[in-house]
Amino acid sequence: MRLEDTAVVIASSRCCTAVPSKKPPRIPSRPVHDVSSESAGGTSTAQLSGIQYSEIAQDKSVDDSFFAQHLNGCSHHTLSKVKKFPRVQQHLDTIMSTDGQEEELYYPITELLTTISETVYDALPSAVKKSLPCNAAIVFLDHHTSAPTHFPIRDVDDKPDTIGAFDLTNGFETDTKGICKGLPFHRIETIVEAKAIYGEDGKAQAARYAFQVQKARPDRPGFYCLSVKPQHFQIVYSSPVGLRISDHTPWENLDTLCSHVHSLYVPPDGHFHFLYDRTITWKETPNNPLTAPKWTVKTESATYTDTELIFLGNPWGRRTTILRAEVPGQTPVIIKEYYLDDDRRYEEGELLGHAHAEGYIPGFVRSVWAEDVMSDGRKVMVKDGSNMRRKRRITLADSGAKLEWAASVNDILMAVYDALEVHRTLVRKRAILHRDMSSYNILMYPELSSWPGCRLRDITRKTPRSLRTSWQGRPRTLMSGKLTAS
Repeated sequence: MRLEDTAVVIASSRCCTAVPSKKPPRIPSRPVHDVSSESAGGTSTAQLSGIQYSEIAQDKSVDDSFFAQHLNGCSHHTLSKVKKFPRVQQHLDTIMSTDGQEEELYYPITELLTTISETVYDALPSAVKKSLPCNAAIVFLDHHTSAPTHFPIRDVDDKPDTIGAFDLTNGFETDTKGICKGLPFHRIETIVEAKAIYGEDGKAQAARYAFQVQKARPDRPGFYCLSVKPQHFQIVYSSPVGLRISDHTPWENLDTLCSHVHSLYVPPDGHFHFLYDRTITWKETPNNPLTAPKWTVKTESATYTDTELIFLGNPWGRRTTILRAEVPGQTPVIIKEYYLDDDRRYEEGELLGHAHAEGYIPGFVRSVWAEDVMSDGRKVMVKDGSNMRRKRRITLADSGAKLEWAASVNDILMAVYDALEVHRTLVRKRAILHRDMSSYNILMYPELSSWPGCRLRDITRKTPRSLRTSWQGRPRTLMSGKLTAS
């Protein structure tokens, strides 16, 4: 068996202390870690604007079957109603005649798309309206002067030209020119990038925005955005199986534009176009929708409220996302979500269960629950051709601190030694080899679980003596160059 890009080895806090009376250092508040910004992780914004940016800009991701596979057309009645609005044709004429700066496109684009969106929303069945995150139409807002707020890890400087968001009853914050500002990431439903008549189009930049939004929103498996120029528009669909981009479409093809807007509410039928995972939802401060959200996660075994994001992975692939949940009267739990390639032979939850099947192996994380995520009675799955991924969620019982927070050299040496012992035990006793060891997958100063079934007295006798004694409260010291139990 093998364990790849999955569980965490947690080194003992007791064995990481040379002096028995010394307590481990206070662990600082856990900042969100964005693995995609590291060389060892996924694709960073810098990488996206380099290698992948050029590939997208060269139309290497254009899908000839995009309209049939990734859009859901609106009814003839709705389309006819949109075409009857005089202002719709006026906005189209303004867009197609623009030969100056891209700023000249912002107003007609936002007005055109908002008109279409409100018309589409009004025609939706009441059941569909009730299923939406907000009982309101998506409106399009000029946001080009400021970046969205409350990205879970750091400030983001990118400024999308136009943002689509569900209309707020108390309005959006605007500057003196009426331009929206400060819209938080969790409120973004779609994005539009405009470019002038000359030069490259904006699909690569739109894809970069989708990359960021999906990292900030674990509730969004799929995400649509739009690239526009006076000559044409392109639709971008982003999901864990990657990007799909439509061919250039002239503005005269209003049917396709309306289908795009309709798909923001009702994606194509089938199991593979999930815009929302309804088992995880954002929660705002009451009466203040523009603040940073907390997240509510519903599993088959429990519901966790006020969770916070602590790790963000590459949204085009496995898309690992980790949240931390405080549980009254018990130790915190870690909720790990990822999109598993359907061709993978091994699944993390099963391997964790196998690892501890004959007793607890100290130093190796334990799981409370593992499941395929079900939303609206369907498995959350994304597919493109033969590439298919399903969303998995694991509730982990143990957590700890990063190695870089070690209080002393002695602590980190003992933590690394423990990690080696744990790995040797897993290979020799349970035939499991962890193939993705990194600083992200080794933690120290653990918060040991108080959950039922996670008791320290259940330690397996197959655990090496050096680990077993230390986890039972007997600290170790370095004597004559050898690590010994006191």
